[in-house]
Amino acid sequence: MTLFKHKKTGILYVACVLVKDIRFTNNNERSGIYFEPYNTKGEETITHLKSGNYPYEPDKFITDNFIKVATL
Repeated sequence: MTLFKHKKTGILYVACVLVKDIRFTNNNERSGIYFEPYNTKGEETITHLKSGNYPYEPDKFITDNFIKVATL
């Protein structure tokens, strides 16, 4: 598990990667990277979906928005 800190808000997030969605739901539409708040209530999950964002550049998205804080 890796903790990331959002550059603008300073909130800690945990990155979850969904590689393969359930086969019968919208052709793997929800696969991508999900950043869920770590130990914080009332914050939204930040998503970077593979199918909705072209070109798909997860490394650029992470370096533009997050700082790696710790690996647990």
